[in-house]
Amino acid sequence: MSAGLSRQQIVTWLGVLGIVPFLLALAWPDPDISFRAFSLYSLAIFCFLCGNWWSVSLLSSAITAPQRVLVLLLSNVLLLVALVLVFLEMPASLIGMAVLYAGLVAGESQLAVFARQPAYYCRMRRGVSAAVVLLHIAGWYLVT
Repeated sequence: MSAGLSRQQIVTWLGVLGIVPFLLALAWPDPDISFRAFSLYSLAIFCFLCGNWWSVSLLSSAITAPQRVLVLLLSNVLLLVALVLVFLEMPASLIGMAVLYAGLVAGESQLAVFARQPAYYCRMRRGVSAAVVLLHIAGWYLVT
């Protein structure tokens, strides 16, 4: 990419811009709509990230079959927990989602399948995920 933005810049900008809908939802004047929009967007992003776990594990030739199955099962379990949390429509669900986002980052730093991800991507994911966790806590605080 000689002209324009590099792959690293595009990925970083898209990751950071993904925070904006969380901020807009928190700023929405109607608390019910704010909570619902925030929760649904959170679930959408969480689905995207869990789907990424599938892609990474299926394309990786550097892991064993049991490691691959672990990643696939973990992503499904985490997604199902997230779905239940959002379905419950309770303020405490936002804290649960914050914990799940932290769990995704922890998994990406501990599971072998993610060892080959570019350093810039890992930094971006940690930073954006930290912001998302804090926004979930702020959202919980605002609705309680």
